[in-house]
Amino acid sequence: GRWDVFSSGFGPYEQVRIAKQTGGIFFMLPGNEDNLAGAGSLEDRKFELLDMKEYLPDLSARVEYAKNRDSSKFRDAQWRVIATLNPHLDKELNMQEHRYSLDPTQFGTQGKVTFDRAVRAMGMLNEAVKLLDSVKKLRDKESSERWRANYDLMHAQCMAYRVRLFQLLLSLDAHQKAKPTPKDPKNNYWDIRRVHELLEPDKEQIRQTKVDMAELKQQNEQAKAEFQAVIKNHPRTPWARRAQWEIGSGFGMKFGESFWDPRYDKLDIKFPKQ
Repeated sequence: GRWDVFSSGFGPYEQVRIAKQTGGIFFMLPGNEDNLAGAGSLEDRKFELLDMKEYLPDLSARVEYAKNRDSSKFRDAQWRVIATLNPHLDKELNMQEHRYSLDPTQFGTQGKVTFDRAVRAMGMLNEAVKLLDSVKKLRDKESSERWRANYDLMHAQCMAYRVRLFQLLLSLDAHQKAKPTPKDPKNNYWDIRRVHELLEPDKEQIRQTKVDMAELKQQNEQAKAEFQAVIKNHPRTPWARRAQWEIGSGFGMKFGESFWDPRYDKLDIKFPKQ
């Protein structure tokens, strides 16, 4: 599931569309937003109109929009990837990031669920990359710069996320074997975090995950290059900003200790009846 937020540069589809059709104007205000979480909530959320004029969204009716999208192999392939990898539709795609137990036995149980889901998701990302590759030749024929930007970022993300998932598998295995304890006695959970350093697998881990290391390393380098291309080809846009964040976050995964106040689990907030 997603918890991070990044500005798309445009307002919500329904609100912008009704403003346009009724002769109004929808303004995007710059500055931080109080009710958002993650790195994107602290960014400058304003984009210059001249930079965004080639990336305007299609505000036609949903039925017409879907018809136009599905009639294009290039656009339809992207939509199929989005729909297939949607954790709101496929709950098995949700990976636990926070609050792994300090107890090795319970950690093993939680880790097994994440491990199995990550292996499955890696296979799905492989298929997603193949599908996107199959329509790559249509990119230059696409009339919309917005759809080209979507494709460029999506392709890089699918490869980068596969690398991250494999790093998650290695971190789970290494943590389960080492059975570490927190350095700070007040900390009561483990969280998985993105880092730049990559773990190298041993022969047994390669056998268990059935991952081709040469292919994975190639995808890692290609993903970085493609993120840089997004930044270069779509400068000062939300796509470039997201690509920069992906590079800055790193492709490695590592467990770190954390503290969760147990009083949060006992909160029983009762709202007054209307």
